[in-house]
Amino acid sequence: MWHKINCTEWKLETSKLQLPIFYDSDFLNSTANTFNLNIDYFCFNKKGKIIALGAFFIKGTKIVRPENFSFTALWFSEELSDVAYIEIAEVLIQLLKNNYSKISLKLNSQISDIRPFTWANFKIEIKYTYIKKNDLAPHYSVSKNLSKLEKDHYVFKVQEIDNNSWQINLKFLKKLGFSISLCSSYQLLLFEWDKIGILKALNVYKKKELICSNIVLFDKDNHKLYTILLNSVNIEEKHAHTFLYTSIFNWCKENGISDIDLCGANLKSVSKFKSYFNADLTPYFSISYSSINNKLINLKRGLKSIAKVIKSKMN
Repeated sequence: MWHKINCTEWKLETSKLQLPIFYDSDFLNSTANTFNLNIDYFCFNKKGKIIALGAFFIKGTKIVRPENFSFTALWFSEELSDVAYIEIAEVLIQLLKNNYSKISLKLNSQISDIRPFTWANFKIEIKYTYIKKNDLAPHYSVSKNLSKLEKDHYVFKVQEIDNNSWQINLKFLKKLGFSISLCSSYQLLLFEWDKIGILKALNVYKKKELICSNIVLFDKDNHKLYTILLNSVNIEEKHAHTFLYTSIFNWCKENGISDIDLCGANLKSVSKFKSYFNADLTPYFSISYSSINNKLINLKRGLKSIAKVIKSKMN
């Protein structure tokens, strides 16, 4: 059955599993501290064995997603049969619905069966990302564009995050319409993540000028990298991102990083650019639930049933 555990117990149980960085207790706590949230930890134990885990950020009576970079720390054992998975998921869903008025989750791509959430009136949004985990050559246009650059036109550097790499991305976030308060929270969050050693700045310079900076989340234990933030460039530097991504793939290969999550393939222009690198298009799900909306849905269904009865009697 599902039951609450504390942070120490969570850390002990997750240490036995090879889980992504999003399940790490330091990662979770740094995020919670940044946004002044609590964390509720749950596990499902059967015959002394943990077969499911979940950690959720709590604000009042709501399960929230304070930032868009990470996935919800929800895990089900791959050894579960469909029947067992559905039963365990449905018990969790009922537990969450009983205790929280709103629920917002971003499920990682390993959770592909979302039927239990659909049946429980969750709103389901399918999203996409590109994950590069192969040595397939990119589209021929990538090499063509790179050939237009003079030797040493750009320089690629792997560096620690500093004020320059943050400011160039902050300017881009503001351009996208992010509020000053949210930008400040993101800055604090990145500095907190940097303290636990999981961030790098993958930078492109032209002479000594920083042209673009890709802030990445580095999951060392799983040999995976997430390209969470990247600023835009002007038309004069239109091949800078192509040079950056090619350099990132080469650097990752040299350093034993097997998976590069390009973090998003939902905007048409962004998706088209990333598709040139021959990565795998991978779906994931953002899901949400509101107790008020659920009551309205049930009321609407009830009214429709009454209307059908009345109509049948009139006929």
